[in-house]
Amino acid sequence: MQLRLTSSGPLVLEAESRKIGKLALPDLLVNSIAKGRQILVVGSLDARASRIACEYSTKYGHNPEVLQEALDHLGNLKASIGKNRIDELKSLVASGALEEAVKRLLILYYDPLYQSKIDRCTTLN
Repeated sequence: MQLRLTSSGPLVLEAESRKIGKLALPDLLVNSIAKGRQILVVGSLDARASRIACEYSTKYGHNPEVLQEALDHLGNLKASIGKNRIDELKSLVASGALEEAVKRLLILYYDPLYQSKIDRCTTLN
């Protein structure tokens, strides 16, 4: 309802599925997103990993335990990449190599997960 009241023009959203964590988007919004123009904003792996690592460090401080625990609760990560790779990611986080952990998570999990959405987008460089 708030979007209807405040939005008078285009709305730019990050690609999301119906569920975001424990929350579910309303059907009206999901349908509007699906009908909207899909645009892919491209960034290098290094730039993406750096930005994400910075965001998480800012949000959670330099607390490896919080980030390691988050890996245990990330969707179907274990089924997708396996326990050994999750353990490797946790080790990287514990050693302070958050950016490297993010790179591997992007390559192993997120990029393949979103590939079908990426294929449907118009690319802007």
